[in-house]
Amino acid sequence: MGLPTRVRHACVLAIVLGTAAAVHEIASGATLRFYDDDPLWTYRDTQDASGVKPWEIDLVVDLGLNLFGRPGDPATDVRAKSLNTVDEVPDSSWFTNRLGHRAVDVEEVEKGPNTTSGPAPGMWIVTSSKSDGVTPGFTIRDANGQLWFLKFDAPDYRAMATGTEVAVTKLFWALGYHVPENHIAYLDQNQLEIGDGASVTLPNGRRRPMRRDDIASLLTRANAEPDGRYRIVASKALEGTPLGGFRFYGTRPDDPNDVVPHEHRRELRGYGVFAAWLNHVDAKAINSMDTLVRQNGRAFVRHNLIDFGFANHLTGWANGDADYSGAVDASDYNVIDFAFATQGTAL
Repeated sequence: MGLPTRVRHACVLAIVLGTAAAVHEIASGATLRFYDDDPLWTYRDTQDASGVKPWEIDLVVDLGLNLFGRPGDPATDVRAKSLNTVDEVPDSSWFTNRLGHRAVDVEEVEKGPNTTSGPAPGMWIVTSSKSDGVTPGFTIRDANGQLWFLKFDAPDYRAMATGTEVAVTKLFWALGYHVPENHIAYLDQNQLEIGDGASVTLPNGRRRPMRRDDIASLLTRANAEPDGRYRIVASKALEGTPLGGFRFYGTRPDDPNDVVPHEHRRELRGYGVFAAWLNHVDAKAINSMDTLVRQNGRAFVRHNLIDFGFANHLTGWANGDADYSGAVDASDYNVIDFAFATQGTAL
């Protein structure tokens, strides 16, 4: 004989209420995964970073540590940590979502990070020079007092480094990275004026005041146009106070907002992929630049990528190392260690 209808209904109601109570108890004890403001698409550095001090990364030491050591987290297969709740990288002092997040047309990529048309015409005041590397470089202030860094093509390789620098800068901007404003411009050495305190470093390491013949000597290592001018990349000084580069592992110890180990940042892991795509063989710590930026009463560190003239390794032809540079990424330390041990015979 079956139970009366009233009793069956009471049993069903008791089961439903009991199940609901159990689910509520389990849910209340679990960690919430989503909040009302999820997903976060902008991460603001909230801690005061005004105490961050400039540092210099030694290229030889940094390469040695990465080549023969294992800096950073020794654990492998660690999921990226600089993500929001929908598994994406938010906008931050490291990255700004562009391609892949919204529509970006060709005109926007062509403009890239540029906010000006380049150095103001007129006399340019030389404040310092660079004599190392394949080509020379100058730091100047234009007629408006804006600071610029000038880079050149190697002799007989017109547009190779300058064109690469500008094009790849805009590609990395479109991909989301913070990069400098770079322009193609033309320099007549007669428009250069040596500024007060400008100096040069001699081969013996001694510095002395810059002379006019120093400029002429440095320009012999740059490609000249038929009219005697020089095609250059003019790189606008980044916003903020330069602090030196960032390493691709660990964190900057005096930056209170730098809490995610760099080896676990997806934007830096992605940078390795994009650098391989563009054969950017010069993607290392000294070609990054942190700057201390002050906005709306707060100070934070912005993390920039700089110096793309060796991307696609076109400049390698001027260096004479184009045959081998780019064969292995500079962060593939297991491959590099093996090649070092076998003197390259196994590659």
